[in-house]
This record gives sequence, structure tokens and C-alpha cells, in this order.
Amino acid sequence: MEQLSAALPLAAWEEILDAPPERLVGASGEFGTEFRTGWRVRAAREREPRWAAALARSGEPADLALVPGPWSDALSENVIRAFSTMLRSDDWHPLPAGDTALIDAAARNLPVGRRSPWPHRVGVLMAQSPGPRAQYFAPLTEILRLRTAIAEELPQ
Repeated sequence: MEQLSAALPLAAWEEILDAPPERLVGASGEFGTEFRTGWRVRAAREREPRWAAALARSGEPADLALVPGPWSDALSENVIRAFSTMLRSDDWHPLPAGDTALIDAAARNLPVGRRSPWPHRVGVLMAQSPGPRAQYFAPLTEILRLRTAIAEELPQ
């Protein structure tokens, strides 16, 4: 089902099923998870904002990573909450691909600059989370620091 849902263009799903992305993504059923996984792949490939937003509302970290940046404050807050959940785990296993995709997307899409709270929020979260998963976030804090420094140097 994942391959099928990723193979067909997103507009075709809307046309065939006569439903908007929000309704399709929110549908549950025997293969709901598999369909959403395929649609996530297709939405990333097509860079389709309506589908990305619909998937992001599902709350899966990999779905949040699809939303193009810069991210809104509401989405940034959701990402910080997802990071907090990831960092609370004492699991030594590697992070799932969706979690690492969200970290990578945050490095690109969290707003930075003089008035942006997000680099600081990530830094505070890291300081409070010495668990085994903190290693995955070290590059994120450094990238946000560098992006902030660059943004502050550029003329407004």
C-alpha cells in the first residue's frame, strides 16, 4: 500500500476519492498508516503544501518535517514539543528515520534572528536533556547558532 500511495500523484487521489487532503489523511482504516506513509513520500517529492499541512496535523514527526519553512510559531512549538518527547527517552537505539528527518528539517526551517526564541529554546531543551538521544541534536544547536549569526549580520 505504501508503494501504491507513493506512486500515484496526490491530485489523482483527490480526484479519484473526491476528497481534500485533510479528509484523506484523517481517514482511518486497515491500511491508513501505510497510505499516510506513501503520501508522505509523495508529498515530499511533489512539495505539495496542502498535503504537507494535512499530514503535519497528524502529529507524526516525519509529517511535520514536510512543511516548508520558515515555520510558523505554532508549528515551531509543536516541533519543540516533539523534540522534548524524543529527548526524554532513555532508549539507546538509533532514532527512527522520521525523527531524524524532523531534526534535519528544523535545522533549515526553524526561524532564526534577533527576535526568534527558537534557537534559544532548542539550546535550553538540550541543556536539560543529558540522555542518550541528545547526541542527535548537537548538530541542530550548532546550525541554529550559525544561522542566527548569519541572519544578524545580513542587512534587514
